[in-house]
Amino acid sequence: MCVSYMNLVIRTSAVTLAGWQQNMTASDQASNSNPWRAVLGLLSLLTALLSPGFAHAVGDWEADWEIADGFRIDIDTDGYELPTAIAFVPNPGPDPKDPLYFVTELKGRVRVVTNDRTVSTFADKLFESEFPPESGMAGICLDPAHGYVFVTFAYQDETGALRNNVIRFETKPEEFTTNPSAQVAFTDLFLPFESGESHQIGACQVRNNELFVSVGDGFTKPHQSQDID
Repeated sequence: MCVSYMNLVIRTSAVTLAGWQQNMTASDQASNSNPWRAVLGLLSLLTALLSPGFAHAVGDWEADWEIADGFRIDIDTDGYELPTAIAFVPNPGPDPKDPLYFVTELKGRVRVVTNDRTVSTFADKLFESEFPPESGMAGICLDPAHGYVFVTFAYQDETGALRNNVIRFETKPEEFTTNPSAQVAFTDLFLPFESGESHQIGACQVRNNELFVSVGDGFTKPHQSQDID
């Protein structure tokens, strides 16, 4: 993270400097023609980037958070690839291998974390098609009473159009399991409507045996997002 951040700063500074030079007048360029000005400016930038204070600020990720008294931030689990959403089991089972929470990854995988913090794959390859970088797996929600795990995502169909979809996984009621026993896709429900990058399906929620899903406006037809029919 530190290297990427420093590269971003340098590149941003270079773009800013190039734009400033292009807007200089002939007299300005003449008065600033000394090449050592650019060298000194670059050295000043590098000195700031490599200073202990800057390195500490970049490396100390906890400093970016304001924590209330009595709380602290810890890394619970890691190893995810582009995680997008998380859903906690309301009443986890007592066994170390009982599910504690689920995590979705952008490219079509669902991970499950157990009480002992083991991270395993709950479902994978939910869609095989290529998709824009801001589309893919979006949301996840749980229905404890039935043991259902719902995930929402956008995918490209055989024509290349971006479509929304929802899959329901079946597991053990209340406690859930690390592997689904069955799954149902609601593909046909969304086929009449085309989605859009960054305007795709999103979060979901279960209330009173009903599933609520935000489907986005599809980018090109925003009025459809509020059409209850």
